[in-house]
Amino acid sequence: MSVKPMTMLLIIANVAIYFWMMVTFKTTTDPHALISAGAMYAPTATWQTFFTANFLHIGLMHLVSNMISLYIFGGIVEGLIGSWRFTLIYLISGLVGTTAVYFFNPTTVTAGASTSIFGLMGVMIVLIFKYGHLMRDFSLYIVLTVGYNLYNTFTTAGISIPGHIGGLIAGLLLAILLTWNKNLERYE
Repeated sequence: MSVKPMTMLLIIANVAIYFWMMVTFKTTTDPHALISAGAMYAPTATWQTFFTANFLHIGLMHLVSNMISLYIFGGIVEGLIGSWRFTLIYLISGLVGTTAVYFFNPTTVTAGASTSIFGLMGVMIVLIFKYGHLMRDFSLYIVLTVGYNLYNTFTTAGISIPGHIGGLIAGLLLAILLTWNKNLERYE
């Protein structure tokens, strides 16, 4: 798998924003600093929050785990459907996930790229059904990874269930809309 340009650009943006937050606020875990930086907290949310929350991370391990997932799933999805479809799905999945948090978990401060990453997982599920013959080498891995992440979402405290499910549903629907008529001949 070669490194894909939009995937790398998104990783760089997330890491840069993490370091900006460390320099500006001296922390990435304080709820007040997160809200000031643009994390989702419904009582103070602005229209920008629905976008910025997806680029903030609560602690270094949160950033690292999301960037590893973005590198893996982003590289696969961008390689299969192209940069513009990948970017559109990534951003819209994040917005839908953040919107779900706004409505269904309004009193919690949330942040992270996982809403968008769950959208990429939704894309992978659709692509496995449509292009399983191209993806047979890693279809089982993807299904197990998505299953594990869903299990983890429902069993681990502090994980945004509405955000993850919102992102996943957005990814599933967007993949159907944006890739169903596209013929994929190979995985790059």
